[in-house]
Parts: sequence; structure tokens; C-alpha cells
Amino acid sequence: MILIIPEWEGGKLLFTVTSDSYALLLSSGTQIRIGMKADELQKIFPSSFMKRKPISDIRGKEGKISFIVNLASKIDNQTLKEDAWIRFIMNPDTGLLEEFYY
Repeated sequence: MILIIPEWEGGKLLFTVTSDSYALLLSSGTQIRIGMKADELQKIFPSSFMKRKPISDIRGKEGKISFIVNLASKIDNQTLKEDAWIRFIMNPDTGLLEEFYY
């Protein structure tokens, strides 16, 4: 099953994934799915994972753990960091990924 998210006017993409029916497929072929363990995510996104913190400013998600991964593109062997990111939200009790969104 593939979910295709069309680009909105002005280049905006908006989505939230809350079930393991879909995966985020990285260019390396790695799949990110709801229910992944914290140690798996740490291996995939070590720098971003180190900056994780409890949520205090998102209604209904207070106390959960969040980390952000910036998007980047590679052009002529140069990595260009985009002004966009995906936020990953984990359950602090289970250590499992509960949702991610852009």
C-alpha cells in the first residue's frame, strides 16, 4: 500500500501518520513505521534523537517525547538542509513511536 501526498499550492505538504499501515521510506531504503522502538530510531537518526525532549507545548500530547528530523536534498554531492522537518512522537512509557507528521 502506498500513500501519495500531493503538494499543495505554495509547495506545502501536510500529513500525519498514526498507524503502521504506511511507512516513511528513506532514500537508504529504511522504513519508519509506527510502533518502532526507541533504539531503532536512535540508530537511524542519532543526532536528532539525542535532541529529543518531552512535549509541553502541543495540546493533547503533553508528556510524550518528541524529536525533529530536518529534511535535506543532495545536489551535485552537496547536502542542502531544507527549511522543513518531520516531527516524531514517542510514548515515554513504552518507548514506541506513536506518530509522525510533517
